[in-house]
Amino acid sequence: AFIMGVGGLGSIVMIALLRLGVKKIIIVDYDVVDNHNMNRQLMYSVKDIGKKKVDCAIKNAEFHNVGNTQI
Repeated sequence: AFIMGVGGLGSIVMIALLRLGVKKIIIVDYDVVDNHNMNRQLMYSVKDIGKKKVDCAIKNAEFHNVGNTQI
């Protein structure tokens, strides 16, 4: 699967794909997590603020898929 942007919609799609067991996900996003993202982007938490979304999404993916996916 390819996800262009792991923001409001992309992060929800990524979580759904992870929980469905998709084995390979390619993500592209050049943004960082900001405080105003917390209300709609479930992939991140306040500890991720200021960090790259892609890095946080990869790190937080294990919570949704127990590391069975190559990202």
